[in-house]
Amino acid sequence: MKLLTSLAFASAIFSALVSAAPTCTEGQFLCTNSGVSAGYSVCAAGSLVQMSCGSGTVCIQNGSSLYCGFPVNPVSTTSSPPTTTTTTTTTTTSPKTTTSSKTTKSPTTTTPVKTTTTTTTTPVKTTTTTTTTTTTATATGSVPVPTIGTPRIIGYNDNTSGNSSPAAYFVPGSAPSNVYDVFILGFWLSSGAYDSAYTWTQLDAATRQSYLDSYHAAGKVVLVAAFGAAEFPTLSGVNPVTAAQNLAAFVKQYQLDGADIDWEDNNSLQAGTGEAWLVSFQTELRNNLPSPRYIITHAPQAPYFVGNDLPGQYPNGGYLTVDQKVGSLIDWYNVQFYNQGSTNYQDCTSLLNKSQAPFIGTSVFEIIAKGIPSSKVVIGKPITQADVVNTGFMAASTLASCISQAKATGKWDAGFFGWQITHDTSGWSNTVAAGL
Repeated sequence: MKLLTSLAFASAIFSALVSAAPTCTEGQFLCTNSGVSAGYSVCAAGSLVQMSCGSGTVCIQNGSSLYCGFPVNPVSTTSSPPTTTTTTTTTTTSPKTTTSSKTTKSPTTTTPVKTTTTTTTTPVKTTTTTTTTTTTATATGSVPVPTIGTPRIIGYNDNTSGNSSPAAYFVPGSAPSNVYDVFILGFWLSSGAYDSAYTWTQLDAATRQSYLDSYHAAGKVVLVAAFGAAEFPTLSGVNPVTAAQNLAAFVKQYQLDGADIDWEDNNSLQAGTGEAWLVSFQTELRNNLPSPRYIITHAPQAPYFVGNDLPGQYPNGGYLTVDQKVGSLIDWYNVQFYNQGSTNYQDCTSLLNKSQAPFIGTSVFEIIAKGIPSSKVVIGKPITQADVVNTGFMAASTLASCISQAKATGKWDAGFFGWQITHDTSGWSNTVAAGL
């Protein structure tokens, strides 16, 4: 079955739970129709909360846990020794999630290889056999890589449905003119590439470089997104240094301009272990993808900046700590101002100046007041209502008005991103960009 994860931003932090007598088993996860539909329910505070996997995926029941989507033809990024077997069992859920992953990993290498993958029709476990081949790209671009200044306009391209045409990748000259200057392909996981990122790997090096030359000539760049809600690397014990080295090798092999770290391992952040993992990962990633040639961004959920406004939520400081320790190695933050339940960021006040409970202190200017450089706080929003799991959607004209207000203060011009650009068919980005 074709994997169309669309999962990167489906790890919603939900808080609008009503107090009621227990009607279910706490922490229970149940697919509505396993293998058929995307819907599932989570038992929290004694009540069933209805959730959904990303667009194009289905919920798969795995005992008392579940996961979303089917992997298909992953491109592995580990290679030594010459033959390696990796067995992974992952359950992907929202906060208060139980995720189990046990992976047998090979030694780290910076030279990725192709893989042959066998996947059952009910892929609770995926077995990947890796053999060494020579696949490193040798094509060299003839157009210099542009510098991306502010404001930035960023689009996530998660699903091309296997279409590798230049139009599917919004290559300038082959797609309608647009205002995006950064394209981010989904997704790279520690087990390999999926969705748009996988299809990108199936292009030959010369074709990929021709696409990139067209992007660069138009002042645009292309990154790959890592992890998303499809993988919780800290919780599952992925080595951060190994993961960083393999991601960097993937970026270089497939001629990309950098990586976007969409780390949504909520349980690890709540346990106080996520910050150290991210710091180690980011340090190694930047060592392997030096600036200014390569761009490295992160895509945290806005509540990750809550800090002392919600004591105990993230005992080691969340992304405020990450920024303090390695912020100088991160180009900017694609902040997810959606899928956060009652903290909905759905009007200009809650988006820009004063967010609602429980994640107070996480609006744009409240994050900036906590020490995050204003030039790095990119406003992230879903393009259509279908791109959001619960709250945070705003009409394009309303979002443009908010962005105009933010820029008028003279204290913000970081830009915005849209999830996901295949749904930008009615001028969403042009309308929002008018606010800049």
